[in-house]
Formats: sequence, structure tokens, C-alpha cells
Amino acid sequence: MTPTPSSPHVLIEGSPLARSCGSTGVSFEIFERSESRYARPEGWAVALHAILPEFFAAMPDDMPPHNELTHLHPLKLGFEFAFYDPEVSMTKMGYRDDYRDDGEVEVIRANRHRLRDWLLTNLPVQNGKQAVQVEENEDKVTVHFRDGTSATGDILVGADGVKSVVRKHLLKGVDQFEYDKISILTSSLRLEGEDLAEQLALGHSAYMVVLQGPDGVYYRYFVGLDKVAPDGKSADYYFHLAWHDEDAPRDDHWTHSLSAEEIRDFALRAMQNLPRQFRCMVERAKLEDIKVPPLRLVTILLDSLPAGRVTILGDAAHAMTPFLAQGAVHAIKDALSLGKALTTLPDSSRSTIATSLGSYQEVMLARGRQAAMESRMAFADPSLPKTMFARQVVSLPEDRITL
Repeated sequence: MTPTPSSPHVLIEGSPLARSCGSTGVSFEIFERSESRYARPEGWAVALHAILPEFFAAMPDDMPPHNELTHLHPLKLGFEFAFYDPEVSMTKMGYRDDYRDDGEVEVIRANRHRLRDWLLTNLPVQNGKQAVQVEENEDKVTVHFRDGTSATGDILVGADGVKSVVRKHLLKGVDQFEYDKISILTSSLRLEGEDLAEQLALGHSAYMVVLQGPDGVYYRYFVGLDKVAPDGKSADYYFHLAWHDEDAPRDDHWTHSLSAEEIRDFALRAMQNLPRQFRCMVERAKLEDIKVPPLRLVTILLDSLPAGRVTILGDAAHAMTPFLAQGAVHAIKDALSLGKALTTLPDSSRSTIATSLGSYQEVMLARGRQAAMESRMAFADPSLPKTMFARQVVSLPEDRITL
């Protein structure tokens, strides 16, 4: 679709999800803070569900096949998220409605780099453009970059993540985010051969074990597949060991002083009663791949934002913990809603843009805040792990994987 003379020019800082805005025919530019596409880590695989039909319908016809997004590609295995509860049995379980793709419910657990490449198909991106300052006036908005350059347009969309410079501009320099009361130890590792087959059998995409450690603390041990290598013979994995911790938001929390070896030893002590096939992920993690210092999870709960030529989406607007797998879904909803709002703009005046973006922000913030609060509540109570199985669960097939 060709932009009309009255169409606004949109500056997009940060996210390839902004393709949903660009596919509407609006003039746009995308700026990325890293020097190249793979210059910084993108995080781990994300779950795409619920919004998939609308998401794919909004994409241009020249996009590559979306089946290549899955972290399981090229293996012929479907999405599967399994649960294990040592206090009940170590039977492989899953929620009946949404934790195994049996052909009725489509779920894509997408590797982030693959998703990014897919979204950037045929899109020009200006790399090395880290936003440091935003100036907004009646007629235009200008974003200044660390390299000394700048760009001016009618609208600025901040898709620049948890530490969003664009959000800070909207909040007049007083940023709003909260560290969650969750301690989390994590590492990445690569598996191949029988080790890979064993972990795939425990859960094609991911699995979680809810356990009580010898210290009486309830832990959630999560193992996730990030991506399978093109030859299907090896794969990148990661694990998290997380627990509710009232002191986790403190800058001087005790986990921040641990070495990689101490982190691994702590995790193994907490998991000492688990069967070998679960503990081996921690045992085989290389010290250089263990995250030091540990991650700090963040939640952003915004009630409102000023309406003008500047707006935000995704983690910049409503960062949330990953425990309900809703972050990527709501980021996509944001992009699709913003894209629709941009197509209805009759002109580029500030009043017209402020009205449209104000309506978008009102709905987006309410929806995102609710999702962030629900995700936080899923981890708020130290005894909550036992309630995670309150929904109807079913036994999943005990697969034997051959590579």
C-alpha cells in the first residue's frame, strides 16, 4: 500500500513488531540500537498463541513460511509444555486446553532471532541508533541518537524495551518500573545426541518442575528449548531456577555476589532429590554460560500516559514476568492495534494524532496492566506452586525421541 500525501511519517525505535504498523501503508523508519542484527542477545524463545490468526492476517503476502519460526524446526515435533510434580508423581502432565499442540490449538514457540529475521523480511533497518533524547513540539517529534544523528517525523513509537528512553520521555524523566520479588538463577547450554533426545522426551518445547527444596522453599525449575540447529543434531537450551523472595528487589541481594560455581552449587542443592535426567541440565552447564549476576525480573504497571505525538508498545509499556507466557502476545496485540489506529488518521496535526494515540493507549495500558498483574500474582504466594495444578490436567505421552 502506497502512503498518501497526508499520511504521517512514523519513527519506530526498537522493535520489528512495528512491521504491523508499516504494513498499513503508513510511511515509517525503523531504528535499532545495536550495531548489527545479532550484536546483542534477544532473550529466549517466546510463546505465540491466541493472537496468531490476526497476526498472520496482518502480514504481507511475501513473508516466508511461518513454520520456520518454531524453535523445533527442522524436527518434526509439535509444541509441548510439560509439568512435573514430585509430591504427586513424576508423571508427564500438561494442561488440557493449551499446553500441547494436538492440531486443534496452534501454538508457536518462536526463537527470538528467527522471529526477528522473519519480521524484518524486506524491511530496511537503521542499526547503531540508540535513542538518548526525545523532543516533541506542536508540529513534529525528533529523536536524537547516541551517535550524534537524529530523525524527525510526525509520530514516534517506542518499542525499546524495559529500559525505554521513549517511556522515560513520556513520564517527564521519572521512570516507573518495579523489580519483582523473585530470585532467578539461569544458564544456557548446548545439547546433542542422547542428551538432546532425553530432554525432548521430557517436554518437546519446555517443562517445569515444582519442587520443595531441603530448605523448605518452593522452587520452580524451568527448562526451555531455545532453538534446534539446522541439521537437527544439536540444540540450544536454557534453564531457570526461581523462587519467591521478599528481598529480591534489593540491589545488595545475596545472589548478586555469587560466582558462577556458587550459583550452580546452590541450584544442585535445591534440586538434590530430583531424578538424574532433571538435575543433569544444571550439572552440565558450563560456568561461562551461567548468568552472573543473576537476572532481575521487572514489572511495569502504568495507569495512563500523556497523549501526543509519542507512544510506546510491548515491554516498554507493560513489561511482565514470563510465568503466564503473555508478554509476546500482548506486544503483538499492541502493534496490531496501533497499526489500525494509524490507518484512520485523516491528517498529521497534533490534535488528530493525540486523539488517536490517546484512544490506543487507554485500551493498551488497561489490557497490558491486567496481564502484568495476573502474571505477577502467578508467583506472588510462596505456596502457590501447588495451585498451579488446580486446572484440569492430563497425562501426556511418554515419548521416545530418535534423532
